[in-house]
Amino acid sequence: MKLFGRGRSKAVPASGPLHSDDDQWFRPLESDEKSRGKLLRRRIPVTAPAGPRAGSESSTDVTGPIAAPIPAADAPTESIQIPPDWRDATAQLPRVKVAPTPELETEPGADGPPPAPVPTKGRPRRRRWLRRLAWGSLVVFAGLFVAILFVYSRIDIPNPNDSALRQTTRIYFGDTGKEIGRFGEVNRVAVPLDKVPQPLQQAVLAAENRNFYNDNGVSPTGIMRAFWNNLHGGNEQGGSTITQQYVKNYYLTPARTFKRKIREALLSIKIDQKLSKKQILEDYLNTIYLGRGAYGVQAAAKAYFNTDVQNLTPAQDVVLASVIRAPARYSANTTAGLTALKARWSYVADSMVGTGALKPDDRKALVFPAIGKQSLITNQYAGQNGYILTAVRAELKDRGLSDEQIDNGGLRVYTTIDPNAEAAAVAAVNQEYPTKDNKGLRVGLVSIDPKTGRVIAMYGGKNFLGKDKYAQVNAALYPIQPGSTMKIFTTATLLENGYTMTSDWDGDSPAKLPHSPSVRNEFHKSFGSVTLQEALDKSINTAFARAAVKVGPARIRQLMVRAGIPDDSPGLETNARITLGIASIRPIYIADALATICNGGVHNEQHIVDKVLGPNGGEVPLRKPDTSASPVIPPDIAYQTIKAMEDVVEHGTGTAAKKLGRPVAGKTGTHQNLTAWFSGCTPQLATSVDYFKGDGLTSLDGTGGLPTFYGAVYPTKTFTTYMKGALKGVPTADFLAPVSSSTSAAPANPYDTSSGVQNTPQVSASDQPTFPTFDTGPDSYTPPPSATPTPSSTGAPNAKPNAKPKIASTSAPAAVHKAAQCTNDPTKQSASTPFSPQCSSDGRERTKPQDVAPN
Repeated sequence: MKLFGRGRSKAVPASGPLHSDDDQWFRPLESDEKSRGKLLRRRIPVTAPAGPRAGSESSTDVTGPIAAPIPAADAPTESIQIPPDWRDATAQLPRVKVAPTPELETEPGADGPPPAPVPTKGRPRRRRWLRRLAWGSLVVFAGLFVAILFVYSRIDIPNPNDSALRQTTRIYFGDTGKEIGRFGEVNRVAVPLDKVPQPLQQAVLAAENRNFYNDNGVSPTGIMRAFWNNLHGGNEQGGSTITQQYVKNYYLTPARTFKRKIREALLSIKIDQKLSKKQILEDYLNTIYLGRGAYGVQAAAKAYFNTDVQNLTPAQDVVLASVIRAPARYSANTTAGLTALKARWSYVADSMVGTGALKPDDRKALVFPAIGKQSLITNQYAGQNGYILTAVRAELKDRGLSDEQIDNGGLRVYTTIDPNAEAAAVAAVNQEYPTKDNKGLRVGLVSIDPKTGRVIAMYGGKNFLGKDKYAQVNAALYPIQPGSTMKIFTTATLLENGYTMTSDWDGDSPAKLPHSPSVRNEFHKSFGSVTLQEALDKSINTAFARAAVKVGPARIRQLMVRAGIPDDSPGLETNARITLGIASIRPIYIADALATICNGGVHNEQHIVDKVLGPNGGEVPLRKPDTSASPVIPPDIAYQTIKAMEDVVEHGTGTAAKKLGRPVAGKTGTHQNLTAWFSGCTPQLATSVDYFKGDGLTSLDGTGGLPTFYGAVYPTKTFTTYMKGALKGVPTADFLAPVSSSTSAAPANPYDTSSGVQNTPQVSASDQPTFPTFDTGPDSYTPPPSATPTPSSTGAPNAKPNAKPKIASTSAPAAVHKAAQCTNDPTKQSASTPFSPQCSSDGRERTKPQDVAPN
């Protein structure tokens, strides 16, 4: 028996013997075909007896008409011939291609091998494959969905991206709101959403995410569109909502990876659930990059239109919204960029009409605004700003802030600089600056409020961005020798240790000092015996060098440090030359120490930073400037020093300062021919001015047409002109004497650790002064010859402190000499206490000027 394979619909079976189980195609009746247009099938069971098939009969169950005779089992199968008139125009009988069949075992007597079974092909198998693919895909997607839900439930909102938190630190003139400059490479200033104009918010939404308030943080269609475009090599697209952009900027990185995109989407959904839309939009507007180095809308408003964001016009709002998409492409710095920006601007404006944010009439009236040129960030350091900014940075670090906080913390630094005083400093230097032979000449000026230590003005040089070699070296902070300015502090030390301004000193030149080069006066001039006031007025070097030896250089140094001069200043050594200003000290410290004296002896550490506020408006903690709880210099000593300095202005080398027209105390200073100074104060301001060339090692002689460049000329004139401008409108005030002023009693020796009485060795009248060795510490000084001067009933000193007492003992303490030696009352004289008109009220003999030993 041979088997036939199942043919396709409307196919004609191939030749071969029939089988009772096979479906066969038969020729339909012409009438039926014409009426129904179908082919009739007949199932014909064929029973083949065992053994030879010849002559056998088949039992046939025929349903319907028989189109053709059934061939015998042994007979060869004939092809079915279809009449031509049976096929109409709609009938198509495709050719059936039957695969060759292998030979089968045949029954005895069978004619030839049976055909091989043909495998079933077609729709059932395809349907099974499609069903399997569908179920597999469903399982995969279900697994992914479960995995995403699991990851979503476990994901935490990370810490914000450090770069997104970076904000520019801004520095201001006091509380005026006038900006000096900025710190930090990331130009970002965060502002609350209520300060962002509504038109700007609407423009951003129209340009970037119109469905922002209705979406759940992501846009699936946008993601797929961007993915497909990027996959096929198109322009990179983010396909991101505002929430996704915010997440990328604030929490992630700009890297375009599939992993980052999935994380971005999940975070966006989660953040959208946890944060309000208002908060998301606010953070987005403060972190988005808008070109010109500006991050956030506030910085962009400054960069494009030089105004704060709340002052932007609607047309300007649309500009900022337009550049978000591609700041480099829409750069207004190039012609092509500006053209593209204008086209984008029109598109965003039209989109606002579509969202209802802008009325059509308002859109027609909208005109593309003018955009200013981009300024270089280095321009903020031009002029004096650079000197102030560098000083501010140094102080912020000294008071506890790091570079990272300073550059990226978004701080608001309010300086102590007064813009009017700063302008007065610049004007004064420009007005008084020498016009002849001034090559390399540098000027430094610093002015301090004595009552607070606030630096209200600073002049560091002509221009911080200048081409000069020392342009960026602040002359107000440059360590330089102050010269005779330091005689102020020697004077205060002498007064503190019992000397007076009428004490006599040898002013002849030269003064030979032990273990030190000799000291000479200007032009080797000798002045003979002079009082301390005369020596200060005329700035006599030899008199002050001898006085320093007498009082002890260590005491002078100690008072300088108490007043505010750093203890580690180079060259601040304990020898007689300390009074001549040979140490290298910054002008700001000279002004600080002078302010201490002008403030009644109370020291307030100089500072240029008033306060620092964080991005949230809270005050940032800093180390507080030092303020002495009590005077570091006795108030009466400070007052006497001020009065002595007033006399310098009135009768001495500082007479040019009299033009200020108000009480002023000051002192000139010249170190050899290398530096020239004037330092002085009123009750409101203490100011120090210095002139020098280059690094301070070039002679000033000849500058300004002067054979010898003195502090009494240009420095004093600059001081006076500045103080006039800085104090304009400030009421005139006098230096106030302390309430309990006692100018004759010397305080206890600061180096004496004993209790009670000062143990001061005495010298006989025949002894000459013994000079101490140098640089041996606090004990290397010669104390005043008298023990402790006692005030008279009038409060005035009755003995010159440098007189030699007539007591032979050099070891007995001062307390054993309390017995009266004489009397100025003739009725009380006796053998042991003779009368003397020179006797003081406590029974001591006054020393006559001619008895003073040479200094």
